[in-house]
Amino acid sequence: MYKHRQVGYLIRIVFIISTLILLTNIFFTRQLAPPFVEYLMYGSILILLMCGWIFGSLTVTVDEDEIKHWFGPGFWRKTYQMSNVVSAKPVVNKWWWGWGIRLTPHGWLYNVSGLDAVELELASGKRVRVGTDEPEEFSEAVKSYLN
Repeated sequence: MYKHRQVGYLIRIVFIISTLILLTNIFFTRQLAPPFVEYLMYGSILILLMCGWIFGSLTVTVDEDEIKHWFGPGFWRKTYQMSNVVSAKPVVNKWWWGWGIRLTPHGWLYNVSGLDAVELELASGKRVRVGTDEPEEFSEAVKSYLN
């Protein structure tokens, strides 16, 4: 069985810096802005922290029956039956496709960091790319169960 958790350090840093900027803004504008603006900023901070927690890591598991991946604590969990997987190959994504959940010319992309991914081709002809910092290990784990 293969299991790997990739941490998106840059995503986490961006969310933390954004939170610090908002907190600084609240501190310096508290006396000038109406109270509802302060509440909106606190709400924004809460959303940023939740997004950083949810999208701060991507976990992938491979076993003889299925491939699973999910963000953070289990958000947006996807499962592919091994019997429906035709192939798995390491690929490099375009930088402008970004991170998170994206529809690309090669199918859906789930990614938290970097450009490396494994492209899964399904029996239906659809393709899915799952970002990883271990593309060779991930694709070899899938291939070992396909053979």
